[in-house]
Amino acid sequence: MAAQMSAVMVRAVAIALSLVVLVTSPLTAGAMPIPLLAQIPIGAHSFVADAVSRVGASVVRVDTERIITRSVNPSPFFNDPFFDDPFFRQFFGDRPQSA
Repeated sequence: MAAQMSAVMVRAVAIALSLVVLVTSPLTAGAMPIPLLAQIPIGAHSFVADAVSRVGASVVRVDTERIITRSVNPSPFFNDPFFDDPFFRQFFGDRPQSA
């Protein structure tokens, strides 16, 4: 009988605490301040704004070009760095010497 009474008491306390939390949570949520966006002073100058005002009307175009030359070898694996690896050498042998 005492075990049944303690189980009933535990349930009653759990229900009471749940009700207290449910009733008071909207009250505390409403009391929290609403975060505002950061305010930037109107008179503040930034280095970016100064740079854009100085060169804003200009147009910049940058082109780069690089020519890479490769020699044509009879073997496609001649300059391949993977075939210089010891792991691959055990499967494919030593790489051919340059002519």
